[in-house]
Amino acid sequence: MAPILPMPWACARPEFIVSERQSGSTDTRPRRAMNSSPLYNGDRLEGRYANYFKVGHNAFELLLDFGQFFPEGEPEQLHTRIITTPSYAKVLLDVLRDSIERYEQSYGPIQQEE
Repeated sequence: MAPILPMPWACARPEFIVSERQSGSTDTRPRRAMNSSPLYNGDRLEGRYANYFKVGHNAFELLLDFGQFFPEGEPEQLHTRIITTPSYAKVLLDVLRDSIERYEQSYGPIQQEE
């Protein structure tokens, strides 16, 4: 069973460093996330915790399912599905890789669960 880690953001609103890239762009400069970012048109984004992931694909698209796994024996609960093209999935992979590298430079290596 994986240890339950404390949530460092439980008491204060965190300041996130955001990695983003558009398809075909090579600009991966990090930027600070702002609550009033014009990217979101004033809508509030809903944050969902995910520790369970499923990925599927066909010839035209990739499906990324996000959910929560509960170690108490309850079945996992999927809550979000992202459908994207293979080329945008590669962009997402690059953005995640860049972000994880920056995270590890700041906080040290991420320990993987066995």
